[in-house]
Amino acid sequence: NGNPDGSFRPEQNINIVETAKIVFNGFQGSDAFVAPLDPKAPWYFTYANDLAFRNAIPMTITRFDQQITRGEMAEIIFRLKTKNTSLSSRTYAELQ
Repeated sequence: NGNPDGSFRPEQNINIVETAKIVFNGFQGSDAFVAPLDPKAPWYFTYANDLAFRNAIPMTITRFDQQITRGEMAEIIFRLKTKNTSLSSRTYAELQ
């Protein structure tokens, strides 16, 4: 859906919560994401919490507003596609 004004801004960097929403939407319909949306939580709660639940947040990510690298994005996708939960991962609470 892009930004509230309808723009997409592909030239801009993204942070981990924006990444989480993109990945969530990309894997929706598969068994990768099953958490329901909570209307009382911040808009990014379900997305970020789901990545954390699946051990998909690299340890290099330390806060919600952190911009991510292409390597971190690739690692997130790798962890989800391979269902690799053995790697260390950040929790939702650690990013707050």
